[in-house]
Amino acid sequence: MADSMMKRAYHVETGAKEMYAVDANKAVAEHPDEWAWLPFSASERDNYRAARIERHKKETEEAAAAGLPPPPPLVLASVVEPTDAKKSEMDADTKARAEAAEVVRVAEEKERKEQEEVQKVAAAKALLQSPPPEPDPNERRPVPPPERRPVGRPTNAEMAARAAAEKAAAEKAAADKEAADAEARKSPPKK
Repeated sequence: MADSMMKRAYHVETGAKEMYAVDANKAVAEHPDEWAWLPFSASERDNYRAARIERHKKETEEAAAAGLPPPPPLVLASVVEPTDAKKSEMDADTKARAEAAEVVRVAEEKERKEQEEVQKVAAAKALLQSPPPEPDPNERRPVPPPERRPVGRPTNAEMAARAAAEKAAAEKAAADKEAADAEARKSPPKK
């Protein structure tokens, strides 16, 4: 259990340090110029030391100009300069770790895409297994507009027009019959 609580972080001057994970996370997050998850290169260490020396020199000058006591002396960690072989080994290790981090990133991206595809397929299967939408039998239907009427029921105007046409047809039929009868009375009977 204690091992899972510990993490390794790298200080720019003193190198690797095992510490509680919460402390390591805080150090890397709040002091990224001093702490990292990967070892610092020799040039990064040199740049850090030069910046620290310059910052201390500036603080000392500002304190003297303001008439304040100087800041405490700068204490640099005594780092044994690694040999060329060790430097090349450290640089190779840093490069290998960066390549490993890229491999992990690509694999995680691929896994994320595969997971998205699995979720899409699951959603498609769920859609295919679900019943299709059906109309709601209780849904209110809109009332037809006044112009519409059910087929087969004539309006009052249509019934009046039909009655007038039937009356006219009956009068014409009666007039034609009367005319035919009158014509028949005038003509002699045919033998």
